[in-house]
Amino acid sequence: MLSLILHAHLPFVRHRENDFLAGNWLFEAVAECYIPLLQMLDALAARPPAAHRPPAPITFTLTPTLCAMLGDELLQKRLADRFTQILALAEKEVVRNAAEPRMQALAEFYRTRWQNAAAYFAASERDLLARFRRHYQDGRLEIMTCAATHAVLPLLLDRRAVLRQLRVGVNSFREIFDRAPRGCWLPECAYSPEVGAALREAGITYTVLAAHAFLYGAPRPRRGVYAPGRTPDGLWVFGRDPESSKQVWSARDGYPGAAAYREFYRDLGWDGDADYLREFYGAERHDLGFKYHRVTGEVGLDRKELYDPTAAAAQAVRHARHFLAARQQQTARLTERLGAEPLIVAPYDAELFGHWWYEGPQFLTEILTRAADYGVAPTNPAAVIDAGEIMPSAFAPAVSSWGDGGYFFTWLNGENDWLYPPLRAAQKLLNDLEDDGTANRALLRQMQRELLLAQASDWTFILTTRTLPDYARRRLTEHLQNFQRLAEHLNAAPAETAWQQELTKQNNLFADSVLG
Repeated sequence: MLSLILHAHLPFVRHRENDFLAGNWLFEAVAECYIPLLQMLDALAARPPAAHRPPAPITFTLTPTLCAMLGDELLQKRLADRFTQILALAEKEVVRNAAEPRMQALAEFYRTRWQNAAAYFAASERDLLARFRRHYQDGRLEIMTCAATHAVLPLLLDRRAVLRQLRVGVNSFREIFDRAPRGCWLPECAYSPEVGAALREAGITYTVLAAHAFLYGAPRPRRGVYAPGRTPDGLWVFGRDPESSKQVWSARDGYPGAAAYREFYRDLGWDGDADYLREFYGAERHDLGFKYHRVTGEVGLDRKELYDPTAAAAQAVRHARHFLAARQQQTARLTERLGAEPLIVAPYDAELFGHWWYEGPQFLTEILTRAADYGVAPTNPAAVIDAGEIMPSAFAPAVSSWGDGGYFFTWLNGENDWLYPPLRAAQKLLNDLEDDGTANRALLRQMQRELLLAQASDWTFILTTRTLPDYARRRLTEHLQNFQRLAEHLNAAPAETAWQQELTKQNNLFADSVLG
């Protein structure tokens, strides 16, 4: 059995101004990842029904911050406007490349792809969440929730802070999908016994852990990550399979590094003339989604060869069949060793498929279409629990994450450790105010929002990788300053100020009913 899990997440980015750079994160994910993956689900749903109804063959995590953005009318309008801009650029590119047949063919390829994505977005009435909800409610897709703002929960070191993150995630899910979630993706797969207990208290049945959690568990499960476990709190845990992970994620051996695939790091936004492109990227250059070159090999970006979409699609099919054959062989090998059929859990960041790895949705489509030919049965964690055919191993998982080294260094190190004292001071103040019970409820809820936003793992990750450190510091500082300023207003006159009104409109994620 094979459980494919795609973790779809973006930090909450909703600025008063239309920030091209930060806003482009959402557009890239929607246009290159979420829409192609939804189209994949639509195509699978259109196939003739099987004689019996199999379990949903794939699981998604849709994080609360991502859902908040996908459902926000302002951001939906900005996405529609961005599609209009990109379509205009596509037309210009077809004309610009008229003298070079291969380049013009690629420009026409992108024009068609962008037209297709824009039409899908429009046909969805800009509401992609409704598409996901339909597949979920029809049993074709399992969906997990996540902590409210993707905080690394063990590092919060406060039981109430952890429970707030989880309960807001659960409440947000229930509001969107009209039912309580059974599973919860732990941000960065970061686990500690305290977090496990909080998951159960929040009503969660299962989660997914890194292999470390199983291999260093007490006692170590006899079947390792190839069967679910159950913690002393009654939480079902599913372990990430290192072998299938390496085949996709490995920088050296992973599929996305094949020569035929589209080169992610070379883009028209950097190659093109600045004046020609100015209207399409604002004040700062960034990727525009027109990538005319392929991986080619270990050569400089200036030596990359032109991309061939047909050859890349054929490579994706070959890799999908290779992946299925490898799972078939792995299943036979493990069945002999363990004396039972293994459950292979293969979780990945959803944004890998279509955004980072352009051909990823084609790869997944082939897997889900051809799995039966290789004797591979796609399933999902909830279906495994319901079937009752696999007895879980009783053990205490080890403290772990899927980050570098298996623990928490990525999110707590010399680049970002300055953040934690003010975060914990803010959490203590919030606890005290809630215990007192006399604070202005509207101000207190906005304080909750600001603290939740400051706790997001995205900012500490960016500070470690130094990708956009100034932006991450600004976001962290702003949310903590907003929190303190709101706290100061608690003792002021009850009339709402213009600043408070603007802040509530800007950082508007999570309805009051979701915050509790």
